[in-house]
Amino acid sequence: MDEMIYKLIEKYKSIEEKKEYMEYIYDDIEILKQTGIDLLTEVPILPALCALMSARWAYILNENYSIPAIVVAGDLKLFGNTIFSCNSNLPTDINSDTYIKDIWDGHCWIEINGIVADISIFRTAGEQDESHILNKYFSSSFGKNKGAFIAKRDHIPQELEYIPKYILSNTQIEALNNGLKELIKKCKVKG
Repeated sequence: MDEMIYKLIEKYKSIEEKKEYMEYIYDDIEILKQTGIDLLTEVPILPALCALMSARWAYILNENYSIPAIVVAGDLKLFGNTIFSCNSNLPTDINSDTYIKDIWDGHCWIEINGIVADISIFRTAGEQDESHILNKYFSSSFGKNKGAFIAKRDHIPQELEYIPKYILSNTQIEALNNGLKELIKKCKVKG
């Protein structure tokens, strides 16, 4: 699966970014955990935030810790059932005056050379009816009200498939990061 990521990085990132990603050895899980906890605390529980939360997490890791985290868009399967199917990348022509109202049904997570980290999956599972396969699986396998799913790619349970299809550009990440910050501000004003 790493080969697929490397090919996508080659397609969507610069040669320098690919080299930085491939040479990075991640050995301090605490930064990933703490930034994940901070993000989950900061972001209100709302549906469909995987792209926004993943972009913010990658942005924080890149900017504050020089960790070359990438945001991956793709499919999510569980026991062979497609939970999210990603048929296109997120829009790339993003500017401050653009409002995008297209429906996008993929899933986003971050990767750091061999590590998959999904900041929104437990929230997404918890939003589903208790009989939904995603809710049942995550509740029974990990417990309720957990934070983020973090695993080395080769340690992900066999029944859970993160299938990468696209990698978000730095422009996309920055736009989504800014969008999430605005959403957080609006929620604080209302709350």
